[in-house]
Amino acid sequence: MTLNNFFVYILLNERPTAATEKLLQLTRQLDGILETSERLTSSMHTSGTTSPIMNEFTSNHGLLESFHYPESCRQYSNQTGESHDQLTKDYSHCSPNSLLSGESSQMSISQNHLVRGLEERNVELASMLEKRNRAYERLTVKMDLMKDQYERRLTDLSNERTNLQNISQRDLEKTKEQIKAHAKTIGILVAEKTELQSQVTHLDNLAVQRLREIEEVSSRLKASRQQILDLE
Repeated sequence: MTLNNFFVYILLNERPTAATEKLLQLTRQLDGILETSERLTSSMHTSGTTSPIMNEFTSNHGLLESFHYPESCRQYSNQTGESHDQLTKDYSHCSPNSLLSGESSQMSISQNHLVRGLEERNVELASMLEKRNRAYERLTVKMDLMKDQYERRLTDLSNERTNLQNISQRDLEKTKEQIKAHAKTIGILVAEKTELQSQVTHLDNLAVQRLREIEEVSSRLKASRQQILDLE
């Protein structure tokens, strides 16, 4: 049972008196102290200096220490007719200091659980980061190897291209020289053919002329023979 629930229980089951009003006022003050304590814990995690929240907590804590729980219980017992010893015995475990200590213990346990969870999460994230780093290193090494292979292939292709260009250039020059030589040979052959044709034509003309001369000689010979026959 928390401090607030305890006093609400008393107020609901007893008639309102000056003591219950005092208890209700103290309940509100204790709720403010607990809320201040929670804010103080958050502020102490983020800053190591004394803040206004710490000052507020100190003043409220002093107010809490000034409250004498047995005296309040005595006033309440006078109003309700119950004995002071019995009331103190029944609700001694619900004193403000003990309830505040319980709340602080619960907050410490919650903070420890939170810190432990954050530490486990931090270890898990560190392990994941290490795995990612190792994978990145492996990929970097693999990429460097592939880059080296690409550069070597590119160099080989460039060398092969240069060699092919040189070979093609040499073959082209040889072919041009051969073409020039063949063209020169063809020119010589054409000139010789023309000369031979001229000579053949000249020989044909001579042959025709000789045939005419032979025919003339034959006709003269034939005429001479005829004259000889006539003379005989």
